Amino acid sequence: MARTKLTKMAYGSGAEMMFGTAKKPVTTKRGIVIGGGFVHPEVVPHPRPGSEKTMKTLLREYERANGDALERMTIVGHPTLCIENEHIFQMSHNPKWGGEIAAQTAKQMDDYLAKYGLKASYRSTIADLRKPDMVDMRTSDYTMEVIESFKECAKYADVVSIESMGGKEIFDHAIIPMTSAAFSLASGSWAPLTWNGCGIKSSKSPRKIIASPVGTPTAPRPIRPCLWRVE
Repeated sequence: MARTKLTKMAYGSGAEMMFGTAKKPVTTKRGIVIGGGFVHPEVVPHPRPGSEKTMKTLLREYERANGDALERMTIVGHPTLCIENEHIFQMSHNPKWGGEIAAQTAKQMDDYLAKYGLKASYRSTIADLRKPDMVDMRTSDYTMEVIESFKECAKYADVVSIESMGGKEIFDHAIIPMTSAAFSLASGSWAPLTWNGCGIKSSKSPRKIIASPVGTPTAPRPIRPCLWRVE
């Protein structure tokens, strides 16, 4: 996969940036325009302990949790909702589990759009199962499971993301001295290096995966961490 060399930031200064806006807004499958002038609420339901034992119980748990969020937003009367499911270990270790939960949630969102006009989007955050001191970061079975999880969830999710090990190691260090340069390195430089060569590629058809810096869905990029747009 060819890399695109970036020589300048998308924005000339921080003064140009505003919540709810982006230079190149992204439209989700059910019509939410991210970056189009509105700030959309996002909720992150988590499964209760014990529900992860089987795919059946986990599906039931997420059906309840994600369904409750959709129902509550309908009652409140808000027009949009973003739901993120951060994968627990079992959902990425068994890629079909994450894919089935994404498919189930997509159907729930389609139903709420048809019945109540609620526009909802779904974000799958894959668990980075790799541990640098235990497995090879590029060729281990865990790496293959993560990549397969991306493929399964991308069939149904509006956004597919990951908190990569490389990015988190630098980011955690940056929190202590609050160094902006370290934050930038974690978000835009180090994290993608941990994935380069792992086999994640963009394709022109029928679907393509495009990555952008967090909070700034701008022009298509090569492998970048955290925010993935699937179309």
